[in-house]
Amino acid sequence: MPFNTPLLQLEPESALHFKKMPTYSKPNRMLKVSNLSSGNVAFKIKTTVPNAYFVKPTCGTLRPNGLQEVQVIRRPQAVFSNTIAHRFLVQAVPVQSSDKVSRELWGKFSNETIQEQR
Repeated sequence: MPFNTPLLQLEPESALHFKKMPTYSKPNRMLKVSNLSSGNVAFKIKTTVPNAYFVKPTCGTLRPNGLQEVQVIRRPQAVFSNTIAHRFLVQAVPVQSSDKVSRELWGKFSNETIQEQR
């Protein structure tokens, strides 16, 4: 099922920028995830460098016009390689219920039903 319009709006839309901070402070950013559809939308967030970031919450379900603030914290002790791009992927899928979607159910969604934003 191809999508004509996006299910989610992300703010910031394309990039999270982390500033160097003193070692006692954990650099963090807020990602706002908004449901643009008229139905419930489940989402989950993945990263190419999972050991470098805390993401809370990593998944959820938004009701119509719902908003979730997601905290992304860079771990100060993480070793960063210049060869690996640090990217985040937000996946979204329309669902019937406003309940949280289990890992098993996410595995059952077909690729055609999942919308992705990088």
